[in-house]
Amino acid sequence: MFGRYTALQEVCIVELRCFLCRQEPSEARETANDVYVYECPRCGPYRITRPLALNLESEEIGVLACLSAYTRQYYDREHEAAELTTKNWEQCVAEHLHTSASQKMRKLLESIGRRSRHPGENPLFNRMTDYPLIDAGSPDECRFFLDSAKERGLLFFNDNSAALTIKGWEQIEPTAAGGIPGRCFVAMSFDPSLKDAYDNGIYPALKTDCSMEPVRVDRIHHNEKICDKILAEIRRCQFLVADVTLHRQGVYFEAGFAAGLGRPVIWTCQTEELSKVQFDTRQYSHVVWETPADLREKLSDRVRATILK
Repeated sequence: MFGRYTALQEVCIVELRCFLCRQEPSEARETANDVYVYECPRCGPYRITRPLALNLESEEIGVLACLSAYTRQYYDREHEAAELTTKNWEQCVAEHLHTSASQKMRKLLESIGRRSRHPGENPLFNRMTDYPLIDAGSPDECRFFLDSAKERGLLFFNDNSAALTIKGWEQIEPTAAGGIPGRCFVAMSFDPSLKDAYDNGIYPALKTDCSMEPVRVDRIHHNEKICDKILAEIRRCQFLVADVTLHRQGVYFEAGFAAGLGRPVIWTCQTEELSKVQFDTRQYSHVVWETPADLREKLSDRVRATILK
């Protein structure tokens, strides 16, 4: 039994296989409001609404693997259970659907780094259950990245633990000059009218087309003051995309802060808004777009030409 919720309606706690990985024995319990909680050693603790659970029963393994990666990595970062709903699950899948080999390597190093209280410590890392932490599709793929990292002198490991070398720590700590390679901060208005511009334009251009790691501060969970989180994330990024459509002052500030750090800034703007661009930034070349599809094509071309050159 993988995730058939008729049983959960009859009892409060049951033992069954995880709904996402469909392998590991998992404890599941029913809460109020048709939300179910799983405890899985592979996928981590997560909450899933009953409507979504029913909709996902026929989904292919690849989609469920992306959700498993999302819930496990969320818990690894935040130390609390992720919640999957009918509103957010597609975005969760998209975040883990097209992960490049270099991004998987970085995820491996970052995960071990988060588990280390100090350099030299050997935290537990079991490829048999921890492979969702790096978006790997299997323990064997995870072993490939562990072997590759060891060959490159980035870590030491045995079957149950791993430790970053100094070279490994240097890979995940941003440098003053260039930030973390492949990481892109997206500054834009959070107005609902621009949701499609991000979801179907900026995000797939960066993530799918260019194998970058886009970061938008309203879509990451944190306990910090929002202004502190923004500045910290900009310091970590390799470059910044600033969409000035609707001309929010915060977008101009964030782009200026990135430029002051020496980070490349790619400016974008919807055609109808171009005449309103601020005087001080008007001289910069803007990616001018009509539709989200147009934005995706033009932005991916600009990233390839100026960042991936």
